[in-house]
Parts: sequence; C-alpha cells; structure tokens
Amino acid sequence: MNQQQKRTLTEYAKAHKVALLGSLRTGAGRGVEAKEANFNDVKDLLRLQGCNITDADVADAVTILKAQLGRELEVQKPPADNGAARKKLQLDADSSAVKKTIKNIDVRLDNDQLKHQHPTKPIGTRQKAGGNRFKDTCDAEWHKDNTLKHMADWAVGLGAMAEGTQTYHGQAVPVNGIHYEGFCLMAGGQKYVLFHCYPSDDSDLKL
Repeated sequence: MNQQQKRTLTEYAKAHKVALLGSLRTGAGRGVEAKEANFNDVKDLLRLQGCNITDADVADAVTILKAQLGRELEVQKPPADNGAARKKLQLDADSSAVKKTIKNIDVRLDNDQLKHQHPTKPIGTRQKAGGNRFKDTCDAEWHKDNTLKHMADWAVGLGAMAEGTQTYHGQAVPVNGIHYEGFCLMAGGQKYVLFHCYPSDDSDLKL
C-alpha cells in the first residue's frame, strides 16, 4: 500500500469503527477458520477502497485496522482450496448415519440431532440436554423424505458457490413448523449440507 492508500484506509476505519468491530472477528486466540475469514474480509475491504490486495498489503491493512479498532486482529491466508478439504473432514466427523443424496446434494443430519429426537428414534451421538423433540413418527426415513428434502431444495436455491464456501441456513424462522440449523459447504465441486432441526413450540410434530 502506498501512503495515500494507507491514509484512505485509516480514515475509513475511523469512520466505520463500529461496523468493522461487528463484522471482523477481533480478539486474540481465534481459530483457523476465523483467521482465514478475517484475511478474506481484509482483502475485500482493500478491494472496495481501490487498494492493492497482495499479501503484504493485507499485512499493512491489518496493522492499520488494529490501531484504529483498538483490538487484536488475527489473519491467516487460506489454502488454495479455501479450506474445503479441512472443512469436509470436520463435516464428516460431525455427521450422523442419516444421509441421502437429493438433487445431487449430499444432505446429512448432524450428531446434534440426538437431543431433538424421540428417545426411541435416536439419530446422532452428541449427548446434550434441552430443546424440543420430535414425535416417534419422525424417524430416519421420515427425515429423509421431509427435512433432508427441504435442505436439499434450499441448497439448490443457493446457486453457484465458490470452493470452500459455507453458507448458513438461519434457524430463527420455522419452515412448516420446523426450525433448521445448518450449512451448505462446497468441497471438491460437490455441495454438502449438514444440519439438525427441531419442531417449533406450536408444531403438531412436537413430542
């Protein structure tokens, strides 16, 4: 970055401090994914400011942002696949045995689904307390025909995704009486969806 670019970024950071603190993952001890996301966000910020976007420019920008925001800002350059291989390994580790390929989307319930299942219809392995549970009619095959299908349709609607990208499905608003929490990952040119779900308080599916 030249001196003018540094001054431009400094003034921008001063004027948009609150917004930047809300969007960047500041603070020490962040994980790899947070650091890589910060690297990409800083690159996007430089691009918007009309600055260069080499690795050295990112380092200069981080120094400026840390000074203006008064917070640690850790960055790490993502691998060539944007972390797709690493994210896929984690997805595999978090997947339950309930999975199905629908419309060319690999859709899976995650291990957190266990706490939302009827005790006689377990899915997943992660022992957690709390949360609404489905009735005993909502077994693995029911999920494949219903909740997995919904998430496959959602993933298709996302359109093209860059390698290593993860897009999240918000859980706040229920869909036909079901809250969904999960994401779609693009890895190796394939879309993978990992999620868990639970019935809303007023759903007929609630235990």
